Amino acid sequence: MDKRNISVFISADMEGISSLVVGDEVRKGKSEYDEFREIMTGDVNAAVESAFTNGASRVVVRDAHATARNILPGQLDERAELIRGWSGRPYSMMDGIDESFDTVFFVGYHSSPGLEDGTLAHTISGKFHKIFLNDQPASEALINAYTAGYFGVPVSFISGDESCCIQTEKLIPGIETAIVKYGFGGSIRALPLNQARKRIKSGVKSGLNKLNNLMPLGQDINIYDANLIYRKIKDAIKAGNYPGAEQHNYEVKFRADDYFDLITFLHFVS
Repeated sequence: MDKRNISVFISADMEGISSLVVGDEVRKGKSEYDEFREIMTGDVNAAVESAFTNGASRVVVRDAHATARNILPGQLDERAELIRGWSGRPYSMMDGIDESFDTVFFVGYHSSPGLEDGTLAHTISGKFHKIFLNDQPASEALINAYTAGYFGVPVSFISGDESCCIQTEKLIPGIETAIVKYGFGGSIRALPLNQARKRIKSGVKSGLNKLNNLMPLGQDINIYDANLIYRKIKDAIKAGNYPGAEQHNYEVKFRADDYFDLITFLHFVS
């Protein structure tokens, strides 16, 4: 691959950005939110800057948190394109991805639920106690990496808390990580912002340098088995009415041989 002509897709979440620790900091209308959307924009800018420095010719950023209107357009690196708002398509946090991209970065990500040191850990929404995909803990990073793989695009970089990065290294072979904070139950130890962004820039560089050796996730998978464990029985019952789904108490199972069918299911039952 010609490193002078790399096309990069960035999916940016908020819970895993530098210094952020509690829910009010990610919720529009809360007093802390405006400060942390600036920090989110700064983390994304670090990834964008390093991408262009290390061979990217195009960078598209998908704002992938909550309203999908968190990143500040006026503060985003002027070389990057920005996707805002939700189209309603099941690609969700990856909406905008296609075969034209060479790689994907995840910025500001978090781990799946159930990990003690995972900062604001969850998958998709608070409806779920846990989600498993082919018997693996289905973090948003894993689901979105499979979505990238559906289009033949590998994921080369992720930033987030330590729990997220350690989990993702096990789920996505070869991915480069940038730990920007360390969780301790409901608290964190955060790196200074300049140090966190140095890690992001370094991780992006390393990810791009190994791009020729990375494979899109899911190319060898023929069947996708999803196992969703809900927190509320009414949500499980509702999801169990989706065609092909099987519900027993709080658990809903679904099998698909096409990944698009799986993410369509997740889109409707989340």
